[in-house]
Formats: sequence, C-alpha cells, structure tokens
Amino acid sequence: MSNPGSGGEGQARPSIAVVIPCHNAEKTVSRALESVFAQNYPDLEIVAVDDGSTDATAEILKTHMHRGLRLIRTDGVRGAAGARNMGVRATRSDYIAFLDADDEWLPGKLIQQADVIEAEPRMTFVACRSRFVDLEGQLIEDLYNRAAPASGAEAWRTLLAYNFVATPAVLLRRSAFVRIGGFDETLPIAEDQDLWIRLALSGPIGFVDAPLLVVHASADSLSARYNERRAEFEYAIIRRHVDHLGSRLSFAERQRILGCRASRIGRSAYKHDKRTGLRLLVRAIISGYEPFTNLAYLVTETVLGHRIRQFLRHRGRAPASR
Repeated sequence: MSNPGSGGEGQARPSIAVVIPCHNAEKTVSRALESVFAQNYPDLEIVAVDDGSTDATAEILKTHMHRGLRLIRTDGVRGAAGARNMGVRATRSDYIAFLDADDEWLPGKLIQQADVIEAEPRMTFVACRSRFVDLEGQLIEDLYNRAAPASGAEAWRTLLAYNFVATPAVLLRRSAFVRIGGFDETLPIAEDQDLWIRLALSGPIGFVDAPLLVVHASADSLSARYNERRAEFEYAIIRRHVDHLGSRLSFAERQRILGCRASRIGRSAYKHDKRTGLRLLVRAIISGYEPFTNLAYLVTETVLGHRIRQFLRHRGRAPASR
C-alpha cells in the first residue's frame, strides 16, 4: 500500500510496514503518526495496533484512516511484544519499522535506513541514534549517552555487553524477523534487547550514526511500570544468551560481558532498589569489570557519601573566616 501524499525520489524502493502499538495513547499518538506521514516514503503500510485502550486512542486513530492507516485491535491487553507481533502478521512489506505511540521520527529516517539495509542483502536490521526528552521536557542529545554502537557480523558481542538500540530506531528485514520467531511474548520487558541479539546472531547489522528518532519519557510507559523489576529481567536475559552461546565466547569475554551488564544495570537499579543494585555491582567487581570505578560509585552513593558531599557543599557556601 502506498502512503497517500508521499513523494519518493523517482526510484523503486522496498516496501516498509510501520507498526505502532498503542495503549491509552490519546495524548501522543497523533504526533507519532504525523512523523510517519512526514517521512515522504513512497511505499508504506501503516498499521496501528490498539492494545486494549480504554481512552480515546481508537477514535483518534480512526480519524487518520483516510491517510492510509489501518487499525487493528487486540483482544484484551497483549503487551508491547504481542501487539507488535500481531501488527507484523497483518502486513506484507519487505521491511518492518516500529514506532511507539509516544515517540516520533525525524524526517528522512526511513530513506536513510533503507539505503543502508538494501546495500547488504544479509543485513538483518539497521538502527540509528536517538534523542531523548525527559519528563521535565529537557532534550538529551543521545538516549544511550553516546554509547559506542557496533555494526557488522560481530555486533552481537556488543549488544550482549550493553544496549545501544531503541525499538523505534530500527528498520528490520521481515524475512529475518519471521525466521527467528519475532518478539518473545513471554518476556514482560527487555523483549526488544532480546530480539536485537537474536537478529544480530543471525546476520550482520547496520547503524546510521545520526539522531533520527526522538524518544519521549512517559510516566505511564511499560518500562516505567516494570522499572523495579528491570534489573532482574534484563540481566537474566543476557545471562541466558551467554550460557547458550557456549564456546563462541571465551571465559574472559563472558566475564567482561556479564560484568559490563551487571555494572550498567546495577547503577541504574541502585537508585530505586539498593539491594538489587548492590548485588549486581558486587558481581561486576568480582568479575573484574572496572572494579575501582564501581567501588567509587558505591562509596559516593552511600549515606556516608551523600553526607560528605553535603558537607563539602556547605563549606563551599560558608563565608571565609577572618
């Protein structure tokens, strides 16, 4: 299906299906859709999956159907993985792109990524950098703090150590997605990271080193709702992949990957779950991953560390003695 009003560049391009899972997204879904229509891509299928919304999301989606949008609705709430899989099954395009209902693409995203993945027939997906707008409306230039991306056939090693891919930043090859079984619907969170690793293990990946996506923080998002259990799920997923890879990873590489993950997840978890955060950071230290840096983090984040910083700030404000 061609997107009405789209232009193109006078050349044949692969068809792309855009799948947008929506759950109670009445405040943001129109912004997301406008960013899709603005892509000016010549052959788009656009499918919105209303995942059990109880607000006006479905009614708003219906107002866009004359522009080529197809609306499907789940039976109950299936979650992000289930809604995305359902959306993909309703499409027929060569490539798949996902956009969350509270985020937006920047102009030219699909064309730039299509050029990259079309140039390498074995490539399973191509990602890009992402900007982030926090709950206070502050723009952060890079969602992953300029984490070094990877590309090529060995990128799965980096994806095991840390994630640098946001779901709406991806354009993937449909055949690869179907071959590996799509999103794992048994995972309540981090199902996207699991998918990127499986796709990277089945073929090389690409990366456009430019911010082509804006991710908006939402207090009601799925990741926010599962935030307290994120550390538990994410580390377990990585550990499972590392164990399954067996001899493809040396002992030293296993230690580095698990240490890196434990360090990153532990620091994030420590802010709201000190017990889990501490356990992961100790695991990182024992594995030999940045032991002094992680020890310093723990010291500065303890009650004593906070008191020392408060004392130093107080001294800095105190008038000089005569």
